[in-house]
Amino acid sequence: MKIQLSTGWEILLFSVVCSAQSEMRQKHLSAKVCFERFESNGAINVHETVIKLSNQQSLSLIGGQTGCMYVAPGAYSFKILACKAFEAPCQKWSSENYKFTVKDGSPALFEIYPTSIGPSYTGYFAARRLGKNARR
Repeated sequence: MKIQLSTGWEILLFSVVCSAQSEMRQKHLSAKVCFERFESNGAINVHETVIKLSNQQSLSLIGGQTGCMYVAPGAYSFKILACKAFEAPCQKWSSENYKFTVKDGSPALFEIYPTSIGPSYTGYFAARRLGKNARR
């Protein structure tokens, strides 16, 4: 059996081709939507939340994670899907529908956070828009 090692040029060419394909794909997907789940105290961090966009893209996060998706500019909505924290067996629930508009080159940033009453978590999650384009 003969093993051939790649030269630096082959690796560089592969990188350029992959980069070009990614660039072509992003021309119509020029808007970015990011979701961040800051770390919370205790076991709430390991409860997975799924963010489902109205265009059927989805993203899973636990405490301390951030994820982004590229979309075409326009109007979208998303829901947070999860098991109610601290309930066994899993009691699935869905948040309200969060509507937003995203523009070319201007990312939409959202924080996903566990809701609480005083110092106690309710077991549910909510979202708020971050940054200069946030509507409060």
